[in-house]
Amino acid sequence: MDQTLFQKDIWQDEFWDNPWDLAGLIVIGLFIATVLFFILFAVTFGLFFPKDSTEGDQQ
Repeated sequence: MDQTLFQKDIWQDEFWDNPWDLAGLIVIGLFIATVLFFILFAVTFGLFFPKDSTEGDQQ
């Protein structure tokens, strides 16, 4: 059982040492953060500046 835990620790260390895996995580994190920011931006400005109806909309 100790050997299984030891191998798992080695795999985790190898993952963090690989710069391509680290860069992939950074890119995925930035993508998710950007999407969430755009959703927050759209909701915020949708609530603060609601679209006013004009005479053309009523016809």
